[in-house]
Amino acid sequence: MSSTARITVGPTTEQQNESDLADGLPGTLASQASVRLADGDGQISVFSSMRATWASATRGQTEMQWGWDARNPTSVNPTLVETVPPGLASWSYRFTTGATVSRFVARWSLDVTGDDTLGIQGVYGSGALPFTVTPFRTAPQDDAGSFTVVLAPNQFYSLDFYNFGNLGRADRGLDSVAAGRFLLDWEIAPGNEVPEPQGWAMMIAGFGLVGAASRRARQQNGARGRHQPIDQQ
Repeated sequence: MSSTARITVGPTTEQQNESDLADGLPGTLASQASVRLADGDGQISVFSSMRATWASATRGQTEMQWGWDARNPTSVNPTLVETVPPGLASWSYRFTTGATVSRFVARWSLDVTGDDTLGIQGVYGSGALPFTVTPFRTAPQDDAGSFTVVLAPNQFYSLDFYNFGNLGRADRGLDSVAAGRFLLDWEIAPGNEVPEPQGWAMMIAGFGLVGAASRRARQQNGARGRHQPIDQQ
């Protein structure tokens, strides 16, 4: 995973990057970045943080937070604030599936704060994930949802998420405060649900009832006679 905070005011750029990577099954990964830049009497700060926890190889949680405090409205310099690594996924999970079909099941929520100048482009997936996990946002709006992706057996997958937070003016400074928090609970589950023993018993009993009903229907139809229509009984 990777966190980036970047501010560009006129010809000056301040940027910080931090990454945390691990092979195998890490318990927790975390990264954070923050930058502050003065522009005349104004101050701009940007932050981005990532945290991922694995309960097992098939279940975990990921949290992304990002935002800025850009208070330099009187500046004559064009200003750009960004909280996304260019072309780099904020969170990636690479793994190989087993011999049977499975599913990537995810539940997510997005909480945002700020004014109507905030632009959040959501969180996107790549590879086997839906391209747009959260819808495009041109103004603050909380949202939540879920999705499921079928995973083929014996395949390598790279599941990537990108969080975008950026705002810029080409003519002068900004006057905006905004923040976003994205939470993802995910699980790799079997592709076909296997009934519990009690479920098998109920299914077998149900099949027995269906069979008995079918035999009674055939016996009743035979008793009515071959040439007499059933609807006249």
